[in-house]
Amino acid sequence: MDFKSKEMRGCRTTLILMAFVALMIMFIDIMLVPALQHISVGFPDYAGWISWILSVYLLVGAVLNPIVGKLADIYGKRRMLIVTLVIYTVGLIGCALTYSNFICLIAFRAMQGIGLTMFPIFYGIIRDTFPKEMVPMSIGIVSAMFSIGVSIGLLGGGWIVSQFDWQYCYYITAPLFVILIPIFYFKVQDAGIFVKGRKVDTVGAGSLSISILSLLIALTILEEQGLTSPVVLFCLTLFAVSLVSFIWWERRAEEPLMKLSLLTGNGAGAHVTAFLFGISMFMLFQTLPYFLSGPEIYGGFRIEDTFDIGLIMMPMAVMGLIFGPLAGKWCRKAGNSIRILATGMFLFGIGDLMLIILLKAFPTEIWTVVLSMSVAGVGNALAMVSMINVVVETSPAEDFGIASGMNTMFRLIGGSIGPVLGTAILSGFVVFEMYGLRYYGFDGYVWTWVAGMLFCIIGAISAYMLKPKNDGVCALTSQ
Repeated sequence: MDFKSKEMRGCRTTLILMAFVALMIMFIDIMLVPALQHISVGFPDYAGWISWILSVYLLVGAVLNPIVGKLADIYGKRRMLIVTLVIYTVGLIGCALTYSNFICLIAFRAMQGIGLTMFPIFYGIIRDTFPKEMVPMSIGIVSAMFSIGVSIGLLGGGWIVSQFDWQYCYYITAPLFVILIPIFYFKVQDAGIFVKGRKVDTVGAGSLSISILSLLIALTILEEQGLTSPVVLFCLTLFAVSLVSFIWWERRAEEPLMKLSLLTGNGAGAHVTAFLFGISMFMLFQTLPYFLSGPEIYGGFRIEDTFDIGLIMMPMAVMGLIFGPLAGKWCRKAGNSIRILATGMFLFGIGDLMLIILLKAFPTEIWTVVLSMSVAGVGNALAMVSMINVVVETSPAEDFGIASGMNTMFRLIGGSIGPVLGTAILSGFVVFEMYGLRYYGFDGYVWTWVAGMLFCIIGAISAYMLKPKNDGVCALTSQ
């Protein structure tokens, strides 16, 4: 292979740019997690809505993923990549300039959700333009940025907030993306492949968005207004009606957002597992910073430094860096991915259980959290890496592209529900509230983590019951 050729240099430059942006997207996604309690103080009237900082980002990313993917096929991957970069950058600038308006902050976080659609565009550019021998390695490098970005985000975001304020996370990253847009415009090329005649399922996307948004709103205000509240009842009714409308439409759409036939039969368990894993993972991300910053009298550790909170959560990301590649190797044998996925879900649930048991036995020892996060991190790595391979092993070959996109969508939708559901459970255990600062009783965290553990156990059972196809298909990681 001639690495000095002009084409190869162009591919390497493109790969470096895409890997860097992928890393930064995950960094920006996760950098505010250690500071959620800190941010809530700045918005005292919206203390119960802070979880939307995570949820709205994931929800928009989930719904837009298949839409942007189709638009990239129709109008060109490079063109859609530049458009998504511009929208994403506007979202960053908006968050940087948002000081006291929580509604604007959520709106700009929603705009950033389009960043999650860049990953399939990156993979498409690699498949279309890179030499075949570079494709598996290049996709692996971009995929690896997910775990690395999360690792840096927990520490880097925590440090920035501890030294300055949460807006500085955007003061630093927004100018960087302003610079990257023209660089991508001139340096990144696609193969000029266009797929004419494809249709974008905007009706399906709209009805699915309304359904999930109405559910999230109902969960957010349920504790404050009660199940009999007209607003809660309206939101739950809207959720049910829009969900039924979505299913009705998807059965008739020429190119549906979801292929509902893939939600029945052998492959359905993979999507159920992805959904439950998303809920459990982001429920833990949402609640742990609140617990760590809570006072000792309520079972917390009163850790006020956001960098320290990021450091304590870091083992989860570190385990991902260690066990992610190992899981990739273990998945190479057909059929192994299902067992690894079930094991990963089970271990993540064990991490939740360890938090409860160890903190009850050793309530003042921080190593209990570190050890629990390490176990959960191993489970997270095994589940994340094996999930796509399970889709390969359980879906018809001709539907793999659609099935993998649906699997990502279900994981992100679960992720958007997790933080709001976690906050909804905690809201029943508020022991102190003043000027946006909320402290929850330890029992609230126990019930939240129990819920996360149960989701993982159900997901593990769902994964274990899957059966690979009998066609000898190999997992993606074997390529």
